[in-house]
Amino acid sequence: MQTHNNEKKLPLISVLVPAYEAEKHIEKCLTSITEQTWDNLEIIVVDDGSKDRTGEIADGFAERDARVRVIHQENAGVAAARNALLEAATGDFILQVDADDYISPKAVETLYRTLMDTEADLCVCTMTTGDDVDHKFTEPVERKVETLEGNEKFRRLFDDRKFDSIVPWEKLYKRELFEGLRYPDGKIHEDEHLAHYILERAKRVTYTNDELFYYTVEKKGITKSHFSLKRLDCVPALLDRIRFFEEKGDRGLIRLCYIDFLKRFQYYYYGIRYHYPEKTELKDQLYKKYADVYRKAHKKHMLSPAQVALFGLFIMSPWINYQARKVFHKKAIDT
Repeated sequence: MQTHNNEKKLPLISVLVPAYEAEKHIEKCLTSITEQTWDNLEIIVVDDGSKDRTGEIADGFAERDARVRVIHQENAGVAAARNALLEAATGDFILQVDADDYISPKAVETLYRTLMDTEADLCVCTMTTGDDVDHKFTEPVERKVETLEGNEKFRRLFDDRKFDSIVPWEKLYKRELFEGLRYPDGKIHEDEHLAHYILERAKRVTYTNDELFYYTVEKKGITKSHFSLKRLDCVPALLDRIRFFEEKGDRGLIRLCYIDFLKRFQYYYYGIRYHYPEKTELKDQLYKKYADVYRKAHKKHMLSPAQVALFGLFIMSPWINYQARKVFHKKAIDT
């Protein structure tokens, strides 16, 4: 068994890997973690009831590398797997890596050094997506580091082009950010439920354009399949985010919450309508919830005139609204 001489001066970093039927990718994933330039690692894998060789491959790494530990459990979903990993972690910092993704050899060290240099509690890097099994990570032509605090750190939650504030991976967290917080069991979009709470606890959040994560687009998970009713798990998270920011009292962030909810909610409605036409009762429930949130946003003057018209058009006729979105969505709804 390989052992490692962990220097006391280097903090222990827990790398957490939820794995479900990932036999095609997990070897690449774990190899990329064990070959980090940062040696003092605790690598924990949760095999979430895989029926393929995922657990066997992970066990092989544990036999060869003392830093690797594997937890086998009955299938309970990704949120439960992440929670089991958080319970097992003992490091000062946490990095989450999905089993079908892999990371740069310098990922841990770069994230840690950047976090410490900027005196942040959370450090976020850049990821590349694709189906390349051997992506070559490169240095940015011009390295950029941005540190946010106060209400500014929340604004990326509402950027359609960037989900780096929401997803659990491509981040190094101080472990205490998760104290008392856990992902909602049985849910997908588990990251949506926790993102605003994590950002609230992090006094400073640093973003770097260092490309350190490779996100494999060939996902088997539910979020990459055709529209599923499980996508509605996001709805209570978005409603909670509205409540959360209303309590904080920042009008700009509250407005962004309402707009984000109304834009995304239409997608869920159309998904039910076209993929599950028999779910008329559920569709009606969604419609009523949308109308309720729209009226609250309108009453509180959270919407521009164009948004009042276009979001309100959905209540009058979802079909006409759909046609209008094709023309006006990015021009008017986001203003």
